Amino acid sequence: MMSSETSWTDKAKKLVAYHSEAQDFIRRAGDELPVSPDDALTLGRLWEEADGLDELVCTLLDQLNNDLLKGEAEFDTTRGASVRRSRLDQQETLFYDCTWSLTWGGCSVVVNLSVEGKTSLYEAQVAAGSANEVHPVSHPISESALKAALVSAYVAEATRSPAQ
Repeated sequence: MMSSETSWTDKAKKLVAYHSEAQDFIRRAGDELPVSPDDALTLGRLWEEADGLDELVCTLLDQLNNDLLKGEAEFDTTRGASVRRSRLDQQETLFYDCTWSLTWGGCSVVVNLSVEGKTSLYEAQVAAGSANEVHPVSHPISESALKAALVSAYVAEATRSPAQ
């Protein structure tokens, strides 16, 4: 869920503004991944969606860092692409990703919003890095679902045994 509703014409303007950047990204990723030039609109939509989530995700990760980690975690955001199994059909497929991560003492909590290149279907999840747990979040993302997944991921990281 977007923190503030954007008009449909503002979305259209933003997608036009992202178009050349998305094409450039796809060209560079094409050296290593099976991307398609036709994915530019899908990628722009992902970035526009991530823009709408950015304030919420950053606020929640900042709260987690300040309230539970004494402000000692490092925050990062990335845009990328990867080939991995689709939850829909378990086939290897191309995804475009927007990721927000908080890392501390060998642990991490990662929020990922991705879109499958060929179907334009979104997937969202929160992962507990060292505990190797993934908590799917339904799309569109609601604040309550994101908070619940963040709680699960943080608890998994904070309570993992050192042997993991």
